[in-house]
Amino acid sequence: MNIYSVTFIGHRDVKRFTEEEAILDGQIRRLLQIKEFVEVYVGNDGEFDTMAVSALRRVRREYGDENSAVNVVLPYKKANMDLPLCNLMR
Repeated sequence: MNIYSVTFIGHRDVKRFTEEEAILDGQIRRLLQIKEFVEVYVGNDGEFDTMAVSALRRVRREYGDENSAVNVVLPYKKANMDLPLCNLMR
């Protein structure tokens, strides 16, 4: 099986929400039509991430979810950048 991976991680604020949402719906619809299996990774912080999850739900409801999987990518704990680099490497 050919797996096509896609990542949707975007901006906290989306200025033209309705327009961007329509574009996203179209892109997801196209991917599900032409790819054998689509594995999607989506962030969990901000308007774009919320918009992407909503678009994925809508399109998968329309086309089914047999040829796709959705994975939520959670932020990782950031390193303390105040420490000298040599201490981080131990």
